[in-house]
Amino acid sequence: MASPKRALQFYAADQKQFSEQQRISYAHMTVPRKLLSGASLAAISEHYLAILQQNLAALNLHSERWLEIPDLYAFVQDQITRMTFATVMGSEMLEHYPDIVADFWGFDRNIENFTGGAPRFMIPSAFAARDRWLKNLKEWDRIELKKKDAVDDDLEWTKWGSNFIRTRKATFLNMPAMDEDARASESVAILLGYVYCFLLFDHS
Repeated sequence: MASPKRALQFYAADQKQFSEQQRISYAHMTVPRKLLSGASLAAISEHYLAILQQNLAALNLHSERWLEIPDLYAFVQDQITRMTFATVMGSEMLEHYPDIVADFWGFDRNIENFTGGAPRFMIPSAFAARDRWLKNLKEWDRIELKKKDAVDDDLEWTKWGSNFIRTRKATFLNMPAMDEDARASESVAILLGYVYCFLLFDHS
């Protein structure tokens, strides 16, 4: 995920020296437990299904005639990824960063190479996709920080994303080690998890 060394050292540090809301476990465990369960989880799921219906309606599909789709899996993958990003990160992100889906899967196809430690010269296109992704996520982070309603309301969902993701980002802002590079890497990780989760959800 290209997390900077300062962030990795923070993850490994004795968290007891920090206040509760400045501990990495607060962002990774407490916030999800509060905002990814019960009514909050139901609201996110309902919003996801609403976006699904909206996007399918925009495709102008008709039951009375066949629609030719050369690669059905790629079609479903693209649609689910876009819906996931819109649900989690907000519709504004897709408008600001229209290539995010292509860059996401460009990175995903090479995860094993990254985890195996392959150097940049061996997989330059994969590193380029990750670089673009991180660069755009950092730019998006800066845009959000300028928008007061992006982080300080308690609505379950706004155009800036779910309450969970907004609260998570606000939590990281209270941690000195979590600069914009670290927050971008965290966004990469959470988006990977969400896309895989929703792909499994739709297939089931």
